[in-house]
Amino acid sequence: MRKGFKKFVSIISAAVLACGAASLAACGYSFTPLADVPPADAVTSSNGGFVVEKGEYVYFINGVETYTSDNTYGTPEKGALMRIKRENLDKGVNNAEVVIPSLMVSGDTTAGIFIYGDRVYYATPNNMKNTSGVIENTYLDFKSAKLDGSDIKNYFYLADNSTKFRYVEAGEGEKKAVYLLYAGTDEDGSAAIISYNTKTEESVTLVSGQLSYVFNNSDKTDPNVYYTMSVTDKADSDGPLSHTYQQIYRVRADWTEKDVPGAYDASAPYSYTWDQAWLDENNDGKLPYHNYGELVLDGKGKLAGENTQFNHSESEPSINTDGYTYTLRSYDNGGIYFVRTGGSDGALYYLSAEKVAADGWDSIAGNATGLEKVASDTDVASRATTSALYFIEKDANNQNLHRYLYVLNENIYLAKAENGRESDLAIAYNVSGASLKFIDNTSDAAYKYVYFSKSNGSGTSVERAVYNGEEIDYRELQYDNRNSKPFKSVKVLDLQHATGWYDFEVVGGALFYADAETIGSVSYNYVSCVDLKNADGSLKNNEQLASVNEKYEEIMGSKGLVTTLSSNSNSKLSALISYYFKSGESKAMKENIDESTEEGGQSDTYLFSVDEQTAFKAFVANEGDAATSLFGKDDYKDENGKYYRTYSYFVTRIGKMTETDEEAIELAWRNSIQRYAVTEQEETGLEGWKIALIVIACVLVAAGCAGAVTYFLLRKKKGTGGPAEERMNVDTTDDRSVDVYTPIEEPVTPAEPTEATETAEPTEAAEATEPTETTEASAEPAAAPAETAETTEATEAPAATTETTETAETAETAAPAEATETTEATETPATTTETTETTETTETAAP
Repeated sequence: MRKGFKKFVSIISAAVLACGAASLAACGYSFTPLADVPPADAVTSSNGGFVVEKGEYVYFINGVETYTSDNTYGTPEKGALMRIKRENLDKGVNNAEVVIPSLMVSGDTTAGIFIYGDRVYYATPNNMKNTSGVIENTYLDFKSAKLDGSDIKNYFYLADNSTKFRYVEAGEGEKKAVYLLYAGTDEDGSAAIISYNTKTEESVTLVSGQLSYVFNNSDKTDPNVYYTMSVTDKADSDGPLSHTYQQIYRVRADWTEKDVPGAYDASAPYSYTWDQAWLDENNDGKLPYHNYGELVLDGKGKLAGENTQFNHSESEPSINTDGYTYTLRSYDNGGIYFVRTGGSDGALYYLSAEKVAADGWDSIAGNATGLEKVASDTDVASRATTSALYFIEKDANNQNLHRYLYVLNENIYLAKAENGRESDLAIAYNVSGASLKFIDNTSDAAYKYVYFSKSNGSGTSVERAVYNGEEIDYRELQYDNRNSKPFKSVKVLDLQHATGWYDFEVVGGALFYADAETIGSVSYNYVSCVDLKNADGSLKNNEQLASVNEKYEEIMGSKGLVTTLSSNSNSKLSALISYYFKSGESKAMKENIDESTEEGGQSDTYLFSVDEQTAFKAFVANEGDAATSLFGKDDYKDENGKYYRTYSYFVTRIGKMTETDEEAIELAWRNSIQRYAVTEQEETGLEGWKIALIVIACVLVAAGCAGAVTYFLLRKKKGTGGPAEERMNVDTTDDRSVDVYTPIEEPVTPAEPTEATETAEPTEAAEATEPTETTEASAEPAAAPAETAETTEATEAPAATTETTETAETAETAAPAEATETTEATETPATTTETTETTETTETAAP
């Protein structure tokens, strides 16, 4: 037990030192800029997600982390920015390196990292303390750094870490700059869209008081924002007049030049004029309308009255009511999708940015002539919902043909629409609960894909369907026709992508996701990659992906090796195979066997039989199991001679794990296979009779304490009637054997130690507890002080004495200082010294 206590103290000390070392390391973090940086003009793809490819490098966020984690620069690994060479990624080699050791975490999971030129732009939780000493990690800092991780620039911070934002590039020549475009609030607390120039460090409110807005959904580098506004103008009555119709505007991040309040002088064409006296009297001196955007659509109706300064068209409204209102649905495919309401309308429309930019565009007349109908009002309610994905195809005359994909019941459907829905075609069956993610129509010349997911384990699945087939291609799926197999939807392995984070991404023919599969009972959510390409660089079609799945299923499927072994009463080997397949390690078996032999004294076949060990070693060595035939002679080798006995054949884990996670995962794998179980009795090292003696000792000590309390209460009561007894005044500085509490008339001579026993008894304690008489040298003491116990053990007492001392030490935990203590004599100077010190301690505690 004493050894256990020392071990506990050692662990605590090590933990404290480790914490201190980690703290010092973070405070004194030394960063060396990375070598071999991509050129500033290298091609950049997939900006704005958790993965961005720049030149020959892939930059990525190293797993899912929370904003409340320690964000001291130099501390984060998980959630930090890392990079890996594309050629190493394709080879399955994980040699990723840290670029910025800060958390890449924000509440906007549609905006991640952005790379422009030689810099990477990002958002990170604030790590500064307020005046109360609390880290304000709900604040969001906006920063950038060079691609080698150096030259970090701090721009500003916002109080809301869920702020929606984009880093975009806009302007020409010397005015070209990267802007942070975000949805915030103005100085009055009104909703606003704000642009911050990272070059000039100037911030401008582009619009305030907007009703809704949309960033570009597919191109996150687009500097344009579409938004809706109500129409509010000066009126003769008190206060501004608000009309019931709405308008759609767009603004670009660099439209920030202005000369006087309320006027815009650069690209936007409008100037708004206000009478300051009227503003002071009716609107607290403030402009009711702040807007640098250009008008896209004007919903004014025939009954809305005369034009205001916000109506920039003289055309006659087409609707015989107050006008239209607009609900923005998406900014995608080069234009905006919105639902228009007014009169009996409620359909989904599309308006291309190209039309708006053309000469002669009319914001009022455009409601009748410039819109393209995508879905009727009934389809908006049931099919063309907010979760649908829209795309455009071209006819022979290069005219737009609108399409959209949606989920209904258990299937995914393709809707073809020319002025409304014409027909629906089921392209994927039995996908109940599917959530559509994105469309990939450029990676493969023959097939166009929609990616979707469903709930899967502790995360979501990664699945894919083809949407450009003909009706016959999908009909024949139910007959398993060979020619239709490329059109059958496919699930990528049994992947589990973390929820509540960025969507999984396909970049350069590789799938990136945060692995949410549990190890033990925990999901660690680090980034992994699946290569979707063939050897020639072409993208695997669904049939080819299905063949990869078949290899995976041979080991981990419902009818695979792991399940079959378990069903055949070989659960130990089944767990071993599963452990090796997922981890790529085999050492846990040896460690568990060593644990059982060294700590438990068991044989080396106690956990795993000879056959089980032989079979497992054969599997690890890429051999058949001819020796035992527990899993057969299958070598699990593909057509290229490559073994697929480990998860790394299918998936490449990239990035770095924290030391804490590595240790936890290693322990979880050890616990996932057969392991030696140490009983509680073996852990304590105490036999039953020893435990019984400890209990008896505790009872006796408790009784002594009760007697002492009673004695002192009676004595105190007795002493209240007369003067206090006179005490001898003795200087005990050098003579610690003098009892300063004994009355003068009753001097006490300290007892001489005998060969059999040595007892240290302060008089007061003896009076209070009426000590038990010592009978034999082998008798158990009621309670031994810690120092005496240690001395006895240190002087190599016989085994029986040592056991008695351990028992006394256990009982000592509950023993009060006043208790009389009897220890076995060791007849050494060290023992005498320890006993004297114990006596002094007891005297000090006496009342």
